[in-house]
Amino acid sequence: MKPEPYITTVKNYLSSIEFELSMVRMPGLAPRDVSENWVTINEKLVENEDFGRMVKKGNFISDKLPGITANATTDLEKAKAISKHVQDRVKWNGNDGFLANKVPRKVYEDRTGSVSDINLMMIAMLNEAGLNVDPVILSTRDHGVVMEMYPIINKFNYVVGLVKIDTMQYLLDATSPYAPFNTLPERCLNGSGRIISKKNAGWVKLLNSEIRNEYTNATFTLTSDGSYTGTATITSGGLSGNERRNSYKDEEQKDFIKEFNTEHSTWGIKDFSYLNLDTLDKPFVETYTIEASDGAQVSGDHIYLNLMAGLGLKSNPFKLEKRTYPVDFSCPTRESILIKIMLPEGWTVEELPKPALVTLPEKSAVFKLNVAPGSGFIQVSSTLSINKIMFLPEEYEQLKEFFRLIATKHAEQIVLKKV
Repeated sequence: MKPEPYITTVKNYLSSIEFELSMVRMPGLAPRDVSENWVTINEKLVENEDFGRMVKKGNFISDKLPGITANATTDLEKAKAISKHVQDRVKWNGNDGFLANKVPRKVYEDRTGSVSDINLMMIAMLNEAGLNVDPVILSTRDHGVVMEMYPIINKFNYVVGLVKIDTMQYLLDATSPYAPFNTLPERCLNGSGRIISKKNAGWVKLLNSEIRNEYTNATFTLTSDGSYTGTATITSGGLSGNERRNSYKDEEQKDFIKEFNTEHSTWGIKDFSYLNLDTLDKPFVETYTIEASDGAQVSGDHIYLNLMAGLGLKSNPFKLEKRTYPVDFSCPTRESILIKIMLPEGWTVEELPKPALVTLPEKSAVFKLNVAPGSGFIQVSSTLSINKIMFLPEEYEQLKEFFRLIATKHAEQIVLKKV
């Protein structure tokens, strides 16, 4: 099987037969049913020493909770303060699982642990604070989808917390230090999770408020020799903010900038700054001061400049002739780019690309492009919205053509003429 982009795991689409022991029948003994159902699985996990009993061991933090929640005046603020405290204090060791390896006190002292160690400790702390919280087991995207009609416990490999406050519910994962409150990391966005609880057992959709949101605002000053300088500010929210923060934290700053520069090869990066690295309720903001010595081509009394000035979609991400598996974007996407290009004195617009509006059926994806001349400048606006998470193989041709049109429009030229 050949892997394809934007997919959970190929395992979801392989035909297979799995066997599970249903009954034991021994000579001289009554048949014994050993098959599981969701009720028995729930009961066993609630009483499991490494799971259900772990979330009751929050008394280790009782003396510290007043300090952790000192500025919280509501249950929602308490939940935010506790989950942020765990995110800041404990580092994920990269191991999945839903059964704890260590008791919450030990995880807190060691400042490191597996998914189950960290999130069961967080649930224990939320429980100790008097909040209505339950664990939710799930299967990550690379582990395979869970079929709700088949109660098989080994199909799960992860656990998060579900907090209910008034009529709202919030899914929490403290393993990702830069995930905003009520935003699961992309690896968890895989259908539904199973709530393990004495009173509230059931299913919950894992896609909650997650969105991939990125807004770029750039201002460039073009000169008559075809070079331009300016700034580009990229504001990343939701999963985009989580990913950009993690990339920045995992690399040295020079490597982070170098990686960005590789994606924008016509630019030279002269300066860089950022905002809100640790302020998770605000988007992560990157600002680049750039220069492009050969950003545009000068030919006699004409200048030819790429419409997006180094930004935008460079190529179609969908290159296969046919798609075998569904395209899974994991969550909705919003990408907006606003560019203001200041023209050199003595030059005027001769030709601009035409506006575009491309929409897939039921507005599952929408692309808009507008190009407007002003007094001494040109303004370009490009927006992409992907509102549908999964596209079936029979929808692939439409989706491929949609992205081809975006890449084609983003590659068009602005033509200037010397006055």
